[in-house]
Amino acid sequence: METSVLVGFILMGTLGGVGFYTANAQQLGFCHQAFNVRFLGHCYWKNRADRWASAQSNCESILAGSHLLTDMTEEKHQELLNQFSDLDSFWLGLSDRGTEGSFVWDDLADTPLGSPTQWDPNTPNTGGRDCVAITGSSWVPMDCNTQLPYICEKDVDECADNPCDEHAVCTNTKGSFTCTCDDGYTGNGLTCTARCSQSCNASALCRSTDGSNYACVCNDGFEGDGVTCTDIDECLDPDAARCHVEHGNCVNTPGSFDCFCNPGYQRTSGDLHECEDVDECLAIKNRHPCSPDAHCDNSIGSFRCDCNPGYTGNGYECVDIDECATGQHNCHVNADCVNQVPASSDHEEGSEHDAVVGFTCTCKPGYQGDGVTCEDADECLETPYPCDANADCTNIVSSYTCACRDGFQGDGMNCTDIDECAGGQVQCHALATCVNTVGSYLCRCRDGFQGDGITSCADEDECLATPSPCPANTDCTNNVGSYSCQCKAGFTGTPPDNCIDVDECANNAQLCNAPSVCVNTPGSHVCQCTNGYQYDGSQCVDANECDGNPCDPNADCANTVGSYTCTCRPGFVGNGLVCTDDPNTNCVTGANGVITCTCKPGYTGNGYTCTDADECAGTPRRCHEQATCTNTLGSFRCTCNQGYQGDGLTCTSTTGGVCAGFAGGSHGTHTYQVVLDGVTLTDELRDTNTEPYRSLTADIAVLVNNVMKTTQHAGKVKNVLVTRLKEVEGEVVAVYDACLENANAAQGLEIQNNIQAASSVDNTLGINLKTACYLESDDSNCPTSASVSGGGSGLNPSTAIALWVSLALLLLLLLLALCCAWRHHRGKKYYDDKSEYDYPPSIHGSVYHSPQSHVYDYPTATAPTVVPIKIYNMSQCFVAYIMTFAVLWSTTDGMPTNKAQCPEGYTDGQFAELCFRHVRTPLPYGKAAAECDSDGGKLITDKNRAKHNYLLKRDFAMSYWVGLDDLEEENSFVWNDGEVLTDFAPFSKTYPNQQNNDCVVLSRLTDMEWLPSDCHQNFEFVCQKELLW
Repeated sequence: METSVLVGFILMGTLGGVGFYTANAQQLGFCHQAFNVRFLGHCYWKNRADRWASAQSNCESILAGSHLLTDMTEEKHQELLNQFSDLDSFWLGLSDRGTEGSFVWDDLADTPLGSPTQWDPNTPNTGGRDCVAITGSSWVPMDCNTQLPYICEKDVDECADNPCDEHAVCTNTKGSFTCTCDDGYTGNGLTCTARCSQSCNASALCRSTDGSNYACVCNDGFEGDGVTCTDIDECLDPDAARCHVEHGNCVNTPGSFDCFCNPGYQRTSGDLHECEDVDECLAIKNRHPCSPDAHCDNSIGSFRCDCNPGYTGNGYECVDIDECATGQHNCHVNADCVNQVPASSDHEEGSEHDAVVGFTCTCKPGYQGDGVTCEDADECLETPYPCDANADCTNIVSSYTCACRDGFQGDGMNCTDIDECAGGQVQCHALATCVNTVGSYLCRCRDGFQGDGITSCADEDECLATPSPCPANTDCTNNVGSYSCQCKAGFTGTPPDNCIDVDECANNAQLCNAPSVCVNTPGSHVCQCTNGYQYDGSQCVDANECDGNPCDPNADCANTVGSYTCTCRPGFVGNGLVCTDDPNTNCVTGANGVITCTCKPGYTGNGYTCTDADECAGTPRRCHEQATCTNTLGSFRCTCNQGYQGDGLTCTSTTGGVCAGFAGGSHGTHTYQVVLDGVTLTDELRDTNTEPYRSLTADIAVLVNNVMKTTQHAGKVKNVLVTRLKEVEGEVVAVYDACLENANAAQGLEIQNNIQAASSVDNTLGINLKTACYLESDDSNCPTSASVSGGGSGLNPSTAIALWVSLALLLLLLLLALCCAWRHHRGKKYYDDKSEYDYPPSIHGSVYHSPQSHVYDYPTATAPTVVPIKIYNMSQCFVAYIMTFAVLWSTTDGMPTNKAQCPEGYTDGQFAELCFRHVRTPLPYGKAAAECDSDGGKLITDKNRAKHNYLLKRDFAMSYWVGLDDLEEENSFVWNDGEVLTDFAPFSKTYPNQQNNDCVVLSRLTDMEWLPSDCHQNFEFVCQKELLW
């Protein structure tokens, strides 16, 4: 709904006494009918959906000064939301297509983005989203190829309605206009009054005389005191040559003068006193009165008209000359003269009118030529042919004749065939038939006879014809006037088309003697020697195949009856037909005895000649981009570059420590060491910048990392980095840092124990895993190779302490049990000082008992209080036994008693020490991730088959977010902890990933497959955290 509100303000300036007015006037100016929405001094045109670039082009081309919608003020933003509330989303003229992150307005001035801004905080700007739309009530970066409605905007030019005073200047501004009073006048621009004390003449203005005083001053071209002004007649000034002296005249006007040139002249584009000749003959000026059939010739100050050739008259009126009637033509006596009226046109020297002829000459029928010369035409040579196709044409003077040829009848223009056979006009042989042809006839002998058909027709031997009239497998027999076909020997059936071969071999198996076989041939058979035999002229004998050298040059050939064998000589392998001594080939004898040779892995060739394959030269690259690939015989080696560590296939920076690149405060560095058996600490290994040091430490890090990921805390291990090599008691020790997630010292110690037990791990580096040591404070208690191989106890210090404590507990419990049994059998009485009561048999025992209602927690508990407890019978003895065990266990250093539990709001904890919180309120992906992060959790992950199977059993929701997206790079999915997606990726095959589906949902609708989805959609989600100990 449009509102007509004049919102303005008046600025009364004192600088120079100039009046100034600015306003935003809805009732001023004009909106084009397409721009049917108006507010805040602008007109708007709403359009259907299109891409951003098309919307921009359309808006800028529809009207001068129009452009795509802008949103630069809070007032305008709210008005846009009100006026276009029917649109869910529409384009703004705002983008960073020129420079990523530098947004500019498309307002025809490329105004940089200022403030205020209306960005949606939950939709970050990414490289693929360079254009901005209003979605809901916020600005949202979007792909510029998205189809959205758009709005064109054009500023209203209020000055078009002349709203200002006649002594003021109107200036249009964005959404408004300003009025500024002229010098010498004061006011708000809408109304201006002169500063002079007197009333100025109509031909005068009030002007400043010295910057502060004002007086009436006559305008140019007038003289007087300003109150009275008279016109100056500039044409009376004899000293001023104002107009052209010879061809011009001066005319005075109020306040000025004007110059007029004489007829035949015109004023030039220069000074007033310049006059030049007018070319009246120029067609574009149309100034001459010549006839349309005449041409104009210009002269100085005038012109003349002359009739064109073929016309007569005075030039102003011209009539056509009929040359055919007057005999003024040159046509041939056998030609016709036709008068022509020449076309009207202005004349130019050398134009077509110089050669215009007012008549045409055309040769009469039967003659040919240009009309001036005519000769007889030979119509018989014309195309198409003038006579019937079966007639002869004869040319005569000015005409021709047609006559039908022999065998045809008619007038020559139409000829028909004469049927000679129909009237008995011809006589053929008795054994012949008359056949009419076009223009003639034939006598044709009957089938089986041959001759001219007129005087002779004799029997024809059809069997001599080529090809034979009888089909294959038959013999031909000639008969008088005909022939017959019979099956050949060796064939049987009904001739001529059903003669089939007789298979002599099938009918008589004894036709051929071994070692030959019977082979049927068309109409016969042959006896053919079997493979390995040859015919000597009378029988089949064994053929010595070795004479033809069928084997490899490095093989021996042995003839056998009907065959031969090839055997590779010592030092060669193969099937005998091909032998090789290449050590990089691998030959295998199959179940059928056939030997097949292939190149070993890392080599290429035909299986008999193998060369090393350079894996480093292949595409894609085998190693990490921060690693160097080195080709080796049959393999290759990847070594991380200086400043990086890893197995070469994966390299991470060592600049920020072992946990560099792992976000969040839940990752901590834990230091270990391990002994390297058989390694000498050379100068190269002491220098951390050498290739041997980087290579060895990288291999150590890879092996240790793999071993740590087989322990019970494998999920906590994120990275391993060897920090130095040192020598301790004559042994080389590698010190390495491990980045562990949510791990405490107790879990770090458990990892140490697991590594020491990993004796079955493939280890070619001399790493003695039994010496793995967790460095909680120092390395003074770490085991050596000698100690774990029999030179010491082989127990970790912490493990030894735990064993000693356990033995001490068992001993105390055993003593308590013996005491209970002894007191039970003695039954001794004890009396209280206050009475004579006789107590039952008991013992006075002491157990550890806390002065509070709970057992002290490890490891900060204070010393327990010993409280005497009287034990009266065997059951109480057993209770005391259990209480003593519990108190001793809970107060012993190194023996934790607290049970692991899920954080508040989380449940389960039955899979991989993880707890889960199901949020049933559907949210977009970004808000769901932020909700999980708010209490230290993460969106649930689904990284391996074991966890996927576990999630299949849980009924969290029909569909819910998982912490996986490709927001940074299309189709490069990354988990929310920074880990890149591995081989386990059960994406839906029914709903493949598409552009803008950058986040992943786990859905029962697709049998718990991963479903790529739009991150702005709302789904339930599950947060995960580790157990608390």
